[in-house]
Amino acid sequence: MGLISWFKDKYNNHKFQKAKELLLDGKKEQAVEIFKEILNCHPDAPSELLSIYHSDIDQGNSNRISDVATLYENHHSVKNECIDFAKRLETINNVRSHINYCQALYSKGIHELLNPFVTSATKFVVNANNVDNLKILTNNNSLLCKLSDSILIEAQKNYAQKSNLRKAEQLCLLIRPYLRSTVFYELYSNIRFDLITQSDVTEDSIKQLDTLFRDINNVYHLPDTVIKTFTDKRLEFANNLFERKNYIAALLVSQQLISKYVNARNIYADSALKLYVLANPRTDIIDSETLYKCFGNLNSEQINKLEPFIPYSTHRQKYISIVTKELTELATAEKLTQAESLFLRSWELTSDNNLITTVLSTGSSKCKIHFASLIANSDKIFLSNSSSLMCYVEELSKLENVEFIVATLETLLEKGKNVNSNYETQILRLGKIAKNKSRKRVEIIERGLTKIQTNRLYKSEAEYLNDYIDSGYYDSKYARNISSSLIAHSDLAEILIAKILIDEAAKNPDSETREKKLREALSIKNTHNKLFNKTAYKALLPQIQKEIIELAKELYTTDQIRAIELLYLLRDNNLSWFDTYASLYLESIQNEDCSEEIASKILNIIAEGAGSDSSIFSELWSKYISIKCLIISSTDNDDAISKLTNLHSELESLCKSNNKEDLQKEISLILSKRLSSRAKEYERDKIYDKAIENYKRIISVSGKNFTDIRARILICKFKDSQSLLDTDKDEIDSLLSTDKNKKYQKDLAYRWCIYLISQGLIEKAEEINVRILKTDSEIAQICQEERIERQQRILDELNQRISKLNQAELTAEEAIAFGQSLSRTLSDISLIVQVSTQKSNILKESIRLYAIEKFYQQGNYVQSINGLKVHDSTYLSDPIALRNIAIMCLNAAENGLLTETNYRELLAIWITTIYQQKIFIESLNYTSWDDPYTFTLESALGQLDYNEEELPDNVNYETPSDNKIVSILEVQKTLLSRMETAIQDKPEYQRFFSSQLEAMDKLAEQELDERCELVAPYMLEISNTYKRNVSRALEIEAERHYGNWETILEIGCLYGLNNGDFNKYASAMEALNTAIASIEHKQKIESSFSQVRISRIKEFDGLKNNLISSVTTAINNDIAQNVEYLKFNSEYGVVVKNIGDDSLSFMFSNYINQQVIKVLNDKTQTLSKGTPILFEIYNFCKCNPHLKRNLENIIEALIHNYISDGDEDNLIVLDKALTATREFDPVVVKSLKGNGDVPEEMLILLFSSNENRFNKLKAKIGGKSSIIQNQFTATATKISAIKVQIELSQIVEQVNNNAINKCDALQKVYNIYKNNKNNNSVCRNLATLIPMCIMEYVIADKYGKAKVEAVLDSLKLNMSSTFKTQNSEIGDAYTMIWNQLPYTARSAIQNEPWSLNEKGQALKKGLDYLRYLR
Repeated sequence: MGLISWFKDKYNNHKFQKAKELLLDGKKEQAVEIFKEILNCHPDAPSELLSIYHSDIDQGNSNRISDVATLYENHHSVKNECIDFAKRLETINNVRSHINYCQALYSKGIHELLNPFVTSATKFVVNANNVDNLKILTNNNSLLCKLSDSILIEAQKNYAQKSNLRKAEQLCLLIRPYLRSTVFYELYSNIRFDLITQSDVTEDSIKQLDTLFRDINNVYHLPDTVIKTFTDKRLEFANNLFERKNYIAALLVSQQLISKYVNARNIYADSALKLYVLANPRTDIIDSETLYKCFGNLNSEQINKLEPFIPYSTHRQKYISIVTKELTELATAEKLTQAESLFLRSWELTSDNNLITTVLSTGSSKCKIHFASLIANSDKIFLSNSSSLMCYVEELSKLENVEFIVATLETLLEKGKNVNSNYETQILRLGKIAKNKSRKRVEIIERGLTKIQTNRLYKSEAEYLNDYIDSGYYDSKYARNISSSLIAHSDLAEILIAKILIDEAAKNPDSETREKKLREALSIKNTHNKLFNKTAYKALLPQIQKEIIELAKELYTTDQIRAIELLYLLRDNNLSWFDTYASLYLESIQNEDCSEEIASKILNIIAEGAGSDSSIFSELWSKYISIKCLIISSTDNDDAISKLTNLHSELESLCKSNNKEDLQKEISLILSKRLSSRAKEYERDKIYDKAIENYKRIISVSGKNFTDIRARILICKFKDSQSLLDTDKDEIDSLLSTDKNKKYQKDLAYRWCIYLISQGLIEKAEEINVRILKTDSEIAQICQEERIERQQRILDELNQRISKLNQAELTAEEAIAFGQSLSRTLSDISLIVQVSTQKSNILKESIRLYAIEKFYQQGNYVQSINGLKVHDSTYLSDPIALRNIAIMCLNAAENGLLTETNYRELLAIWITTIYQQKIFIESLNYTSWDDPYTFTLESALGQLDYNEEELPDNVNYETPSDNKIVSILEVQKTLLSRMETAIQDKPEYQRFFSSQLEAMDKLAEQELDERCELVAPYMLEISNTYKRNVSRALEIEAERHYGNWETILEIGCLYGLNNGDFNKYASAMEALNTAIASIEHKQKIESSFSQVRISRIKEFDGLKNNLISSVTTAINNDIAQNVEYLKFNSEYGVVVKNIGDDSLSFMFSNYINQQVIKVLNDKTQTLSKGTPILFEIYNFCKCNPHLKRNLENIIEALIHNYISDGDEDNLIVLDKALTATREFDPVVVKSLKGNGDVPEEMLILLFSSNENRFNKLKAKIGGKSSIIQNQFTATATKISAIKVQIELSQIVEQVNNNAINKCDALQKVYNIYKNNKNNNSVCRNLATLIPMCIMEYVIADKYGKAKVEAVLDSLKLNMSSTFKTQNSEIGDAYTMIWNQLPYTARSAIQNEPWSLNEKGQALKKGLDYLRYLR
């Protein structure tokens, strides 16, 4: 180990010497690297390396300072050398290097360098002017704090000397981040305060002062004593500013102190007043709320201090508000003297209507009346203008003492004040509170009419007088006079007179006086003033009518002529009179005997009342008929029947009363009785025609179908041996349908049975005999004898047929007829012969086999088939029978026996038989030719129910290989081919044959959960058994929705299933076929592709895909042929829309989009003509982004094109497009608002230059949605602003060029202002013109003055808040004129305006305008 150490030392010494040599040779960097390598290996290496670093630092390489710090950090042995080098740096005055060196080594632990660093750094900072952050010297927080403490001392020195406050401030700013002491903050605050107050005071410097005080209070947290010192300094500063007449600064400086110092409040208020008095343009800096705080909290104190400020800004309103508040308190406390004094003083200063409002609306009633009287009595002071008068009257009208209000208004009327409307209202109010229905009310309105005459007063007087009359306790003379005075003033006047006349008539016992009054009341109807309420008078007519009728009733017994004249008077005035007239006559004949004279009189009365609608007609006609019937009752039948017939006709033609039908029934009843009596006489006398005629007339007259009368008619026919019609027979059956146990019914039944027997209808006769006649023995005997004779004849005929059958003499058709009638024949001879059921069946079967054989011999295979079949036969249950039927079917086809009626059944049976493999197998059991052969079922058509083990030995599923193996499939194909050959000339038969085969093949391919018989579809129509079997299997399969669901539905449709999903599928298939055909032939496309049809198809994916595929093919073909796009749309638009497939929609819309854009780009079509189709198809082709992008561009183009050229077509297209959807609303907004390409300013100019079109566009589409409406509103506002600006510019230019008088300019600007009250520019221009016009026209009393004053008077009532903020020029003008006036002139204007001459009055008027409008 020692040897190794020795070698290391040798090596390190060598390296050390090598480095020194390199250093001597000037290769310092190489030497440094070697020293770094051996720093920890050679004791002198750190010192040598440090020397190199120090040397570099001396030469200005400050980067070496960090290398020194790093070296020291690892080799503290060089500490003393570092300290010595630091001292040397200080000595040679290399300050910056010294500072950097000390802070770097201090940070590594040489604390002896702290003070040297602080000293050098402080010196550097104090002497340098470009240090803005101490961190350029060090980042060590400890050093920064120590350095800051040292710099603080320097700052204190600078502040104490007051020689360089800016330097002191600079030092404080440098150390502020590191010091938080009170000493620092107090020094820094003093420096800031002195810098602010010793320089020129500006608003910015005052803001700095405010910031300083916020820092002192909220950031520096100085002690209260220090804060108070600063506050006192600020107050003193504010006072100095005020004394130096720097009122703006004084106001701003004192503003922050008013909450603590009275002196500050005084300075602020005094400064503000000085600014107002001197008309300083910077009065806008006065904060009103701050100013009011300076006036204290008491109303009285505030009122006094505000008085000097009344002419300025908005302080008048503040003054008014405080005065009104004080007046309210004084009035509430009943301090009338003080309130009156304040009211008079404030009115003198302001003449503000709010003062009137206050004193008349607060305090007790006594207080209000006091002030109301004070104002009314001094109307020249308080009510000299319409505004004050209006205010006073409005508040006066709110008082509770209406009599006082009315009296006061009467006083004002006498003084010539225009208070007519208010007086009218209050006199009506006074009348309303008077007693209801009293004379007092009428008298109050009369009082009002003596002062003013208005329609409302006349109307109210008429209404009150009407109520007074209706009370029943009124002075008729007084009422009549008032009513008369109202004629031509109220439409109720003559109605009231009529009411008075009616009352007077009702109360007067004298009939002549009553008649006179009533006639006078009724005469008003035709002789009245043109101002007349016909409706109200019409309501009185019933009362007049009633009184006249009562009078007529009273007079009828004593003076009938006079009574009737009164009733005629009602008639002549179209009033109800006839009821009374008729009833009076009916009462008068109550006890008189019936006579033709009375009947005639009644008929005349009825005629006299013709045309009127009265219930009395029923009584008149009833009385008339009763009299006539009573007279007729005493005559014989013939005479009575004649007269009753005439009376019935008379009633039918003349009577219109409600009881007409009842009266007709009454006459008919009497007439029927007379006719019945006469008919029976004829029947007894055997004059049957006459009897029947009278019986029929009874039915005709009565309108009823009497069963006994109908029976008598038929009995007469039987008696007279007349022929019976079919209707007669039906009627007899009807009459005898139920047993009513009536004599006429039994008579008719007996005669009817005899007739039936004669006609051979034994059974029917027996039935009636039993039911109606209760088995009449005579009838029963006749029926039995007739029946036995008839059965013997039938038996003889039966024996003859059996004989012919045995001898084969019957034809096939005769045999069938014989077999079909056999059961009925045997039943018909049951009385004389009994044949057993067994024998009957044997005979029937013999007949059937005989007929089949005959038909087969004739070659009539169809009929043979029919004979072999039984109803709803299950053919497959007997393979041999089915085979035989099939053979006959083939023979029938090959012999041309198929017809329209039978070909479906025969072909279906044949196909079904061919597909039954078991028929071929079981047939082998009955033949011997096939024994040497083997038969294979491989690929055979149809199904087999056998298991493979059950097959015969010579039947298997092997592949045919030689002549010994017979393919059953080939046999089936051969047999099918024979049938196809037989029907080859019948396309209809062939189509049917093919469809049946297709259906059976598809059914055979399915593996159904529930097996079914494999039969042809048509077999389901002729066999319910097969229908149930196949239907059930397919329905179960369909319900389970397997993957073959649509195939099952298709098969079900082929087999005629039409329930549930099968019906839907069939409907869908029909729709699909119709649609495909229509698209191929381009016919009936719209109806074929209706929503209903397409929705059916879309329920089934397979059908839907077929449809889409067919349509896609058609569309591609037309696109390839470049079909014209309008035709393309007309043919495929509804198709694509209703199918709703995205790929189809895209293909369709893309073609039309490209075609339309092409014609638009080629300019062969206008935008308005070409684009509607794009909007139309977009509604159902939203999947096409190209289309949407084009439509957005088109919307924008339509808007701008319409604005530019005014083409209405663009607007129509735009309206229709935006009505259909909200998708393009943002595009409309963009079109109005502009974008990066088109700035909004350019669009506004475009719109403003075509404003009519813009407005029309807005009217058309602005209401489509809120976002469009909002954008139109915003754009319209900007258009309006531009127009206003242009119009103002034109007016200003005209004024400057003397092209227009200033008064006309004022009028024009004011007209603009009325519609733009919140437009700053308008308000400023108006405010600029007002002083000019007041001085040029009002004060100078020059022509144009009236126009100017009219504008100014209107403006006084129409000042907007914006105008009030923009009218400083008016205030400046007022102040300028006022300050130029001598004291005597100002005093005269303020205190003795009546002493002014015309020029003085004009000057005052001009000043008043300026004061009010400023």
